[in-house]
Amino acid sequence: MKKELEVLTEKKEQAKLGGGLNKIEKQHQMGFLTARERIHLLVDPGSFLELGSLAHSDQPGADLKSAGDGVVTGLAKVNDRQVVVQASDKTVFAGTEGMVYFRKLKPHEFAVKRGMPLINLMEGGGLRMPDGMGSDGISQMLFPQELLQHNRSVPMITAILGDSFGGPTWTAVSSDFVTQVKGTSMAVAGPRMLEVATGEKVTNEELGGWEVHAEYTGQVDQFAETEEEAIEQIKQFLSYVPQHSGIEPYKQPTNDHPQRVIDEVTEIVPTRRTRAYDMKKLSN
Repeated sequence: MKKELEVLTEKKEQAKLGGGLNKIEKQHQMGFLTARERIHLLVDPGSFLELGSLAHSDQPGADLKSAGDGVVTGLAKVNDRQVVVQASDKTVFAGTEGMVYFRKLKPHEFAVKRGMPLINLMEGGGLRMPDGMGSDGISQMLFPQELLQHNRSVPMITAILGDSFGGPTWTAVSSDFVTQVKGTSMAVAGPRMLEVATGEKVTNEELGGWEVHAEYTGQVDQFAETEEEAIEQIKQFLSYVPQHSGIEPYKQPTNDHPQRVIDEVTEIVPTRRTRAYDMKKLSN
C-alpha cells in the first residue's frame, strides 16, 4: 500500500505541472499566469480541493502529455464562502476542449445542485480535433449542456484572462458577471476560422478585444489592466450576490444611516414620468 500511495502522490505532483515546465515558462514569458496560479490568487489559502486531477485525454497516445485535459476544476472558498472553480489550462493543448475536458465540467452541475457560485477563469478554448470529429463528437461538444440547464439558479462569474474562443465565450455570455483583461480577445471563433469561412482577415483585437465588447456587444461588465485586478473584481462582485437564488444577498455593515433624508431628490427626479433623469446623481 505504501508503494501505491507513493505512486499516486507522484502522479498528482506531476499533474500539477500541466503541460510541463517548458509550457509554464512560455506562459510566463507571454505575461500570463497559469490556471493554478490564478486559482491560488482567487481562493482562500488551503481551501482548494481539486477534482479530476489525474484525468487526461482519452485519445490514443495523448495520456502522458494531457494532464487535466486542459482544465483544472474543484471546490474552494472565497472570503470563507463555498464556491466551485473551473480554470482553463493553456499549457495543455492550448486550453482547447476535448471529450474529457467537457466531462470535467460536471462541477457546474454540482454547483447548481448544492447552491454554490460558479467561477470560471478562462483562456484558450475552441473545439479540439479529433475529439470533436464525427456526429457523436460534435453533438456532445458543440455546446455545453450545463449552460442550458443553469437557469440562473446560482451566480455564474467568468473572467477572460487570455485570448478565448469557443467554449470560454459561450460560458462568458451565459454568466451573470464577466470581466476581461485588456489586451485579450473573446469571440466565438478565432481569426483563422473567420478567414477560412469568409476570406476576411482581422486581428484578435479587432475580432473580440475589450473595446469591441465595451462599445458594441455589451457582453463584458468590467475590464481590468491585469489578471490580479480581474480576480479582485470577481471577489468584489461575489460579495454583492447570494450563494444561490433561494436566499437574499448577505448584509454588510455601512456608515450610511438607513433613515438618511436626501433633500435633493425632489430636484433630481422629475414629476413627469416620461422625462429622463440622471440616476448617477440619485445614487450618489
